[in-house]
Parts: sequence; C-alpha cells; structure tokens
Amino acid sequence: MASFILSVTLVPVLAAYLFRGGKHGAPHAQGGRFERLQERYSGFAKWLVGRRRLVLAVYCLVCIPAFLLARHIGTELFPRVDTGQFQLRVRAPDGMRLEDTERIVREVDQLIRDDVGGDSVEITLANIGNTPWEYPVNGIFVWNSGPHEAILLVALKGGRRPAVRDIEESIRAKLAQKFPDVRFSFEAGDIVSQVLNFGAPAPISVTVSGNKLSETRRYTERMAAELEKIGSLRDVQIPQALDYPTLDVTIDRERAGQLGVTVDRVGKSIVAATSSSVLVTPNFWTDPASGIPYRVALRVPESGISSGVDLSNLPVMPDGAARPLLGDIATVTSGKTFGEIDHRNSQRTLSVQANLAGADLGRAASAVEDALKAAGPPPRGTTVAVHGQIEQMQTTLASLRAGLLLAVIVILLLLTANFQSVRDALIVLSTVPAVLIG
Repeated sequence: MASFILSVTLVPVLAAYLFRGGKHGAPHAQGGRFERLQERYSGFAKWLVGRRRLVLAVYCLVCIPAFLLARHIGTELFPRVDTGQFQLRVRAPDGMRLEDTERIVREVDQLIRDDVGGDSVEITLANIGNTPWEYPVNGIFVWNSGPHEAILLVALKGGRRPAVRDIEESIRAKLAQKFPDVRFSFEAGDIVSQVLNFGAPAPISVTVSGNKLSETRRYTERMAAELEKIGSLRDVQIPQALDYPTLDVTIDRERAGQLGVTVDRVGKSIVAATSSSVLVTPNFWTDPASGIPYRVALRVPESGISSGVDLSNLPVMPDGAARPLLGDIATVTSGKTFGEIDHRNSQRTLSVQANLAGADLGRAASAVEDALKAAGPPPRGTTVAVHGQIEQMQTTLASLRAGLLLAVIVILLLLTANFQSVRDALIVLSTVPAVLIG
C-alpha cells in the first residue's frame, strides 16, 4: 500500500522536476538498432494478438504440466547442513545396571571410530545414567531416564570425509547387527537442527496424551507399528521405558499392626536403605573449625541389597530393633512399571520419535498422516499431535499460502483501481502461474 501511494504521488512529482528541461516527443534516429528492434517486436505482438486462442492454448499446455510436475518437488523447512556433529541416544534393556550400560557405550564409541576412522574423530563425550543428586550438575540438556540410558556426542574433524547422514546410515546398520537388544536413535547434534526441532529430539515426534495410560500405551504401540512401515523413517521407537523392572512390596496391614509397625515406618526404612536417609531425614554436621555444614546420609551398600530376598531381610522396626523384618509383614515380588512418565497439558503422554532418510520432510509428513489414519481412531479422551520440524513446516507453509493469497487480492484491487478495468487487471494477473513456475 505504501509503494502504491508513493508511485501515484511522489514519483510523478519527482519525474516532472527531473525532466523539466528535456524535450518531449523527440523522434528516434531512423534506422537505429532500437528502432529496428521496436518494429520487430511490434510485428511479433500483432502476430500473437491475431492468434490469441492459439497463444492461450499453448500457455495452458505449458502451465498445467508444470504445475503437475511441481507436486514432485521436495519440501523442507530449512536446508540440511553438515556441521560434522551428531549425537547418539543409547537405550539398553530397561533396568540394566550402570556398569553394563557403560560397557555398551564404550563398544559403540569404538565402533564409530572404526567406521569413520580414528583420525576423523575430533572428540566424543558420553553421559551415562542419571546425574547423582549430590552432583552440582544440571542434566536437563542431556536427560537420561535411568541407568540403562546414555547419550553419546560425537564431533568429527574437517577435511575429506563422508557426509554425516551417510555415516549415520552406516553406523545404524552395524549397531543393529552387533546390539540387537539395544535401541539407538540419532539426535540433532548441531544448534540449527535443535532449534528447528523446537525441543523435540528428532525431526518427527508424535505425542499421544490421554487419561488412561494403559489405553494410551496400546494405541501408541499400534501407531509405532504403522510408522515403522514407512520406508523413509529411521529409528522409530517409543523413547519412554515402558517395562522398567521393579520389586513390589505388598504390606499385610493387620500383621504389621500386631507387630507395632506402621506403613510410614516401612516406607522410610525402604527409602533410607535403597536410596539414602537424606530423602526422608535430612541430617547435617557442621565442622566446628570451619563452620561448613556437611550433609550426612545413611544407606545400605548396593551390594547388600541385590535381590528381593535381601530386601525381605531388611529390618523395619524402629529404635534399632532387629525384628520384625520386611518379610515378616510383607511379600516382595517382581513387577514392572513405567520408567518415565511425561505430562502434556496435565495428561500422561507417550511419544513416538523417528528420523528421516532418503526423502524430503514434506513427503514424510504426508506419509505420517496416512500412518496415523491407518492406526485407527484414538481412544476416547486421547489427543494425538505431531511435533518437531513437521509441525513447524506445516505452520509456516500455511502462513505463506495465506499471505500469498492476500497479496494477490490486494494487487488485483490496486490494478483494478489503476486501470479502471477488472479485465485488464485479470490479464496482468494471468502471468502469475508463469512466475510461480519460474
């Protein structure tokens, strides 16, 4: 609008001022190159006007196939960049001990060096298991859900080397062959991809939120099975631990009451023995010389409770008594539970994450939508949402389409006002398909 106002106000005034001393209507030199070019163009234009139907038919024959071919052009949110960095999420079987997970990560690190070449690896950094509470380290940026999970960051040197995506494909195949029981997922290692994912660890992330976690899990697993059928998706998996091993303690309240033991006392005894007393009974000792307070915690060594039988032999009587033991008032059995529970809008949420290879993001988005339809309708009260780069790409393209349509309408109104003719304005806008094709 501002350009139109300037073109009909300021531009004519400046043109009249700048050309006030010029001669109007001065004829061009006869026989000049410009004159000959003008005559040829005039003749060609008259020839086209005389065959307007043929010209319109040729124009349509050119534009329509071009629009059909445009559907095969890939769609991306942002050009893919090779920064020489990637990070690998390692998910061992749920509940694996920390030292066993560390052994797997060391073998994975060596496999990467052997595949890429030791001279091409600048540095690797691994974060295994949970960050202990007593360490002043914020693990929010390298989150692990338990001792079975780890993240490995790899930085490659510059120079002649394969592309990161080719390296990931090669490593992915070797890892699947060497560690069949371990789940691996490549995540964004550079800041650009992490920003484009908007918090999601992978470019494709589908969340399922519902009130009943059992129904949410069944639908999520069915949806993951449909996504695995898409050939361009890699590392399709549910990141949460769904079957984390537990020891279930069932207390006989009547028996506990007869022995003078409360459920609260049993809970504090178990937590103090398996984690530490710092979680239930904070204790501090102040050094009289320096005045510095130190946290004091008591717990049973991990080697002392390595099975359900050891837990059953745990004393639960207050005042240091040796009886009763936990096995006297409760039964200890093996069980399973969710190792990680996420929430979205106050609802329990499971997610399915996937990487992309061999296809553009637009085609992958269409394939994901088809897979969600094939999975069937979600349970009542369950919400399914697509996040990651797909969500941002669809939002961006929708805004661009709306802006383009609005721009065409505004230009049509301006041309109609300028030419005082709707037909002339439509003739000018008929060149838009050719512009889009270009």
